[in-house]
Amino acid sequence: MNNLRVVGVTDPSMTRAVEVRIDWVQQEKLVVQKPVWENIDRLACALTDLKNPEQAWQSIFIKPPRKPWSEAVVAIKTNHIACSTPAAR
Repeated sequence: MNNLRVVGVTDPSMTRAVEVRIDWVQQEKLVVQKPVWENIDRLACALTDLKNPEQAWQSIFIKPPRKPWSEAVVAIKTNHIACSTPAAR
C-alpha cells in the first residue's frame, strides 16, 4: 500500500442536515450510518487499490509482529465537519 496516498469523499447523504458550529453530540445525531459505512468501505478500497472491502481493511490493519491485537493501536483520521470552533469576532 502506498503510504503517501490520500483519499476522500464528499457525500451529502451521510448527514441529515447541514449545520455549522455545533457540538459533537449534535453532530452525532445528524449522522446517517448506512452511507457512512458504505463510503468508508469505498475509501478503504481506494486507499489500497483493491476492489473487495474486506481485503482492503485486512491490508490496512496489519498486526505488528510479536504483539496481540489487544496491544495494537490503529487509527483513521476523519474530518466530517466544516467548522468545529466558533468564528472569531
